[in-house]
Amino acid sequence: MNKLEFAPVTIICGGYGSGKSEISVNYVLDAKKSYEKISIVDLDIVNPYFRSREAHKVFQEKGIELIAPKGELRNSALPALPAKVYGSLKDDEVMTLIDLGGDDTGAKVLARYEKHIPDNYQMYMVINPARPLQDSSQKILQLIENIEYTSRKKITGLINNTNLLHETNIKYIEDNFHIIEEVSEKLSKPILFTTVNSEIIKKEGMPQISSEVFQLDLQLSPKWRK
Repeated sequence: MNKLEFAPVTIICGGYGSGKSEISVNYVLDAKKSYEKISIVDLDIVNPYFRSREAHKVFQEKGIELIAPKGELRNSALPALPAKVYGSLKDDEVMTLIDLGGDDTGAKVLARYEKHIPDNYQMYMVINPARPLQDSSQKILQLIENIEYTSRKKITGLINNTNLLHETNIKYIEDNFHIIEEVSEKLSKPILFTTVNSEIIKKEGMPQISSEVFQLDLQLSPKWRK
């Protein structure tokens, strides 16, 4: 069973292609089980293909407010963001999740909201060692440093999203877990959980690793990749 803890403002960041938007969608859907008022803020201005805003129909069905550019600006790469972002951050009764863009480039947009983010925020870094710029602890540590510098916020926890898309298997996740452990140890930051596609778990079982497992039900990937 997935057991997640939520802060009034939770920020999901990561390198390009880490899978942070897919995790953001699943994370906020899980949060809806515990919170009546939920908002997801799509601040991804980097990747035009896999953004949390693409799950808008699911959010509407579940009663989750999506804050993202609308109309002609919906698929724009420009940071034309609605004023409702500020309102969501200030409302103590709303659990707000922010989906940032990839790398330090995408994290820059968070700096404009710096003064409006409460002190008890959580900022989770999604890591996928299958990506070229995330395949070693040294590269990941540099990426984290860059993201923290441009966003002006500190990472508080790590999310392991080791995957090769449709070619992922449990052994691959197990074999690369040491990379996440190294980063966790060097930063003294906890590994919140490891994500695994629920379909893989049905076929191969749970990975034998020293972290909690969060089962993903893919919401953003094309049908041919599911």
